[in-house]
Amino acid sequence: MEQVTPNIIYMCNPNNPTGTLFRRSFIMKLLEMTETLVVVDEAYGEFCPTSVIDLTNRHANLAVVKTFSKALRLAGARVGVLVASEPIVKEVQKVKLP
Repeated sequence: MEQVTPNIIYMCNPNNPTGTLFRRSFIMKLLEMTETLVVVDEAYGEFCPTSVIDLTNRHANLAVVKTFSKALRLAGARVGVLVASEPIVKEVQKVKLP
């Protein structure tokens, strides 16, 4: 059987609607095991005790996205943030809306 390598791994942390959290140690191990881009969506991050944003300094393959629409009630404004290494940010800027 041929090994499959994904182009991207996307994780919602905490998950909606279950509220399930991936352990920080699991995410760290995943980042160390692969060079694949790992996107951690922390849209509900204000409702949990941990974040992995600080790991973007150590792992060039990690991107953390957050939205201000949940806890700060800014859904109509579509305001969010991407925290990632410079190469990832440069690639995202190529496809973002003005």
